[in-house]
Amino acid sequence: MLFRSINKLDNYLVTTRNATLTVTPVALTVAAKNQRRAYGTANPPLTITVEGLREEDAIRVTGRTKADENSPVGRYDIEPEIKDPAKRLGNYAATITNGTLTITPAALTVTANNQRRAQGAANPRLTGWITPNPDQITAAYATAADANSPAGNRSEEHT
Repeated sequence: MLFRSINKLDNYLVTTRNATLTVTPVALTVAAKNQRRAYGTANPPLTITVEGLREEDAIRVTGRTKADENSPVGRYDIEPEIKDPAKRLGNYAATITNGTLTITPAALTVTANNQRRAQGAANPRLTGWITPNPDQITAAYATAADANSPAGNRSEEHT
C-alpha cells in the first residue's frame, strides 16, 4: 500500500507486485520422562515436559502407560497424550518422544524359623515366613541335618 506524500505520487506510474508471507509452524517438543518403580507398587505420577507451547493455546499434555500395579517386571512405554480442544496443534511442528516406565523386582524376604530337636530324633516340620507376600508365594524349607547329625547348629535353607 502506498501513501501519497504531498501529492508526489501523481508523478509516478506505479506498478505493484504482491508477495507471499509464509507463516511457519512453531516448534513444539513434548517428551515423557523415564521413570522406575518396584513390582506391586502404584505407578508414579507420569512427568511430561513441553517446550514451545504458547500460553494462549489451550493445549494440555498428560502421560499414559499400559502398566498398572499388577503389571509384571519389565519395560512399558510412557506416551504423551495431547488434548487440543481449540484445534491449535496444526500451528505447531510437534516432536513427540515416549518415555519408559521400568518395573523392577520387588524385595521379598524369606525367613526360616529357628527349630530345636534332640540328637537322634527326626527333624521337625521346618517352617518360616515370606514378607511382603501379596502374591501368596510359598516356600519349602530344608536342612542337611538328619537323625544321625551330631549335636550343634545347622543351617536351614528355603527354596
